[in-house]
Amino acid sequence: MQYFYEVFGKERVGQISLRYNLDLSRKYKYGQSLTRKECRLLFLGVGDVRKDDVDALFQKIQKGEIEPSFARTKVETLSRDFSHVRKVEDLSKEQMDELMDLLVPFEKIEDIFLQRVPRMGLFLNRSDSIEGRMHRVFFLEQMRRDPHFDDTAWTVRFMKRIADDRLPSGVMVSHPQGYFTTYGHINQGGCYKLLLKACTKKSEHFRSTIAYLSTRDMHRDVQSALDDIQPEIGVRGRDATFARTKQMLEDPNIGYVESPAEEVDVVGYSQGGANCQYDAISFFTRVAKITTINAVGIDKRAMDKFAELTSNSSHKKVVKHIADIDDFVPDIGDGHLGVFCDPNKVFVQYVALCLEGHIVEGDHIERCIAPRNLFEATYQLVIQSFLSAHPRETTALPHTRYQLDNQRNKAQVERILANHLDPRRHRWEKWRRLVAHTVDLPTLLPRLESLFPSLMGRGDLS
Repeated sequence: MQYFYEVFGKERVGQISLRYNLDLSRKYKYGQSLTRKECRLLFLGVGDVRKDDVDALFQKIQKGEIEPSFARTKVETLSRDFSHVRKVEDLSKEQMDELMDLLVPFEKIEDIFLQRVPRMGLFLNRSDSIEGRMHRVFFLEQMRRDPHFDDTAWTVRFMKRIADDRLPSGVMVSHPQGYFTTYGHINQGGCYKLLLKACTKKSEHFRSTIAYLSTRDMHRDVQSALDDIQPEIGVRGRDATFARTKQMLEDPNIGYVESPAEEVDVVGYSQGGANCQYDAISFFTRVAKITTINAVGIDKRAMDKFAELTSNSSHKKVVKHIADIDDFVPDIGDGHLGVFCDPNKVFVQYVALCLEGHIVEGDHIERCIAPRNLFEATYQLVIQSFLSAHPRETTALPHTRYQLDNQRNKAQVERILANHLDPRRHRWEKWRRLVAHTVDLPTLLPRLESLFPSLMGRGDLS
């Protein structure tokens, strides 16, 4: 115990003990040795940095208080550099990197896990269990330590590997332009929003962000799973979460925004991509940038409404759609935001991700070839999309990126994003709506809610 107190500080070891349910004070009092499991959890806890840890270290440095293991010259340098900084949120990304290096003083990621790196698969445990924390720490540390992790890779990694409705508040998340901390969740009507609050200096490239999660498992939330077969995916969740989201964005007293006029970014994956596109319309003046990853499309009326709003706006919007070229999910729905928008009003970027070996002739990017019948469609959607391309972190594998935007490739971008104009690709939406109109959800949902109230996703901000 004395070793951990000297290296990491008694106060921080105490915090880790509380988070990981370790009774270490008793062992220290009676001079008892730690078990290997307790050592592993302490090391993992050091890598699992929370906002409270950053705040405590920042205050100590400003006061000139240091842990015995910290290099005095390093802390003295930081004290001078931070002398003009009043609060953590005013730090630059580089300054926060220095604090994180002190909090996670391991040369290699493997050291956090005592050389036993957790197993990684396509479908991960993202809960707040020990296994879930190990996966989360590993992926977050990879992102933090890699200087080449760009915005696209960050979006794919965070949304597919880390973001979850069970992610606790206060987790530090690095970004190419700064640092976030998880602030809370808004979960209702099958829609799951994770609030990321910027905890370093904000800029036009870095703001607080709302992350919209993909469909939840049937055993966790029936509403979320059944939302995929509603006539308009995402509308029920948009309406159910509207009031709480509006409150979070307009009331600085809650603490998520600093002023009623502060802009935020939104990012959505899969079903969450539809949710975030609808919210970008509902909160048009508050959303600066919209990013989707393998997103379900929205209805044509919403696309037209966004084009109308942007034509009358004096502020230019940014829309970025990321999609795996072999994933069929983005072909569901009528299309995506940015279609038929004035390039002077909206910058629309489309990023196609292709595994190494996938050939795009003459950089002529197109969406997937639509299946010929319902049997082929079911096979491709389940095997090719849901069990492969859709959850796959393509940016972590040998791959090629093709980028288009509406400044130089307007016609091609709109052809890709406007599903309803391609009769072949729009078959997906016709088949899905056929199922949606067959299933009587307004009657089915109340029955399910009475039978399984715990599975109906009635959570709110936590």
